Amino acid sequence: MEVLKDNFVGTLEASKIANRHQRTIVAWIHSGKLRAWKMPGGRGPYVIRRDDLAELVQELNTPQPYVPGGTDEPQGR
Repeated sequence: MEVLKDNFVGTLEASKIANRHQRTIVAWIHSGKLRAWKMPGGRGPYVIRRDDLAELVQELNTPQPYVPGGTDEPQGR
Protein backbone atom coordinates (compact mmCIF):
# COMPACT_ATOMS: atom_id res chain seq x y z
CA MET A 1 0.00 0.00 0.00
CA GLU A 2 2.95 2.34 0.67
CA VAL A 3 3.98 2.09 -2.99
CA LEU A 4 0.57 3.41 -4.03
CA LYS A 5 0.90 6.39 -1.68
CA ASP A 6 4.30 7.21 -3.16
CA ASN A 7 3.07 7.05 -6.76
CA PHE A 8 -0.19 8.99 -6.42
CA VAL A 9 -1.15 12.45 -5.15
CA GLY A 10 -4.40 14.28 -4.54
CA THR A 11 -5.37 17.56 -6.16
CA LEU A 12 -4.02 19.68 -3.29
CA GLU A 13 -0.57 18.12 -3.40
CA ALA A 14 -0.65 18.19 -7.21
CA SER A 15 -1.37 21.93 -7.10
CA LYS A 16 1.67 22.50 -4.89
CA ILE A 17 3.90 20.41 -7.17
CA ALA A 18 2.65 22.16 -10.33
CA ASN A 19 2.64 25.61 -8.70
CA ARG A 20 -0.98 26.09 -9.79
CA HIS A 21 -4.29 26.56 -7.99
CA GLN A 22 -6.17 23.41 -7.01
CA ARG A 23 -9.05 24.47 -9.29
CA THR A 24 -6.62 24.51 -12.22
CA ILE A 25 -5.69 20.90 -11.48
CA VAL A 26 -9.37 19.92 -11.44
CA ALA A 27 -9.92 21.84 -14.70
CA TRP A 28 -7.02 19.92 -16.28
CA ILE A 29 -8.69 16.69 -15.15
CA HIS A 30 -12.10 17.69 -16.52
CA SER A 31 -10.60 18.81 -19.84
CA GLY A 32 -8.68 15.56 -20.26
CA LYS A 33 -5.22 17.17 -20.02
CA LEU A 34 -4.49 15.29 -16.81
CA ARG A 35 -5.53 11.71 -16.17
CA ALA A 36 -6.97 11.04 -12.72
CA TRP A 37 -9.23 8.60 -10.93
CA LYS A 38 -12.09 9.30 -8.56
CA MET A 39 -12.02 7.60 -5.24
CA PRO A 40 -14.99 5.40 -4.34
CA GLY A 41 -18.00 7.39 -3.23
CA GLY A 42 -18.79 9.73 -6.09
CA ARG A 43 -17.61 13.36 -6.22
CA GLY A 44 -13.84 13.53 -5.84
CA PRO A 45 -11.38 13.47 -4.39
CA TYR A 46 -9.23 12.54 -7.33
CA VAL A 47 -5.95 10.67 -7.31
CA ILE A 48 -3.30 11.49 -9.88
CA ARG A 49 -0.20 9.55 -10.86
CA ARG A 50 2.92 11.58 -10.06
CA ASP A 51 4.41 10.62 -13.43
CA ASP A 52 1.36 11.92 -15.32
CA LEU A 53 1.52 15.20 -13.41
CA ALA A 54 5.27 15.58 -14.00
CA GLU A 55 4.77 14.95 -17.72
CA LEU A 56 2.06 17.61 -18.00
CA VAL A 57 4.05 20.12 -15.94
CA GLN A 58 7.05 19.62 -18.21
CA GLU A 59 4.86 19.88 -21.32
CA LEU A 60 3.33 23.15 -20.11
CA ASN A 61 6.74 24.40 -18.99
CA THR A 62 5.37 25.16 -15.55
CA PRO A 63 8.04 26.43 -13.15
CA GLN A 64 9.07 23.76 -10.68
CA PRO A 65 9.12 24.66 -6.98
CA TYR A 66 12.47 25.03 -5.26
CA VAL A 67 13.57 21.82 -3.53
CA PRO A 68 16.44 22.21 -1.04
CA GLY A 69 19.30 19.91 -1.98
CA GLY A 70 18.02 19.57 -5.54
CA THR A 71 20.08 20.03 -8.67
CA ASP A 72 19.06 23.71 -8.97
CA GLU A 73 20.33 24.70 -5.54
CA PRO A 74 22.35 27.95 -5.60
CA GLN A 75 26.11 27.41 -5.41
CA GLY A 76 28.71 29.33 -3.41
CA ARG A 77 26.77 30.10 -0.26
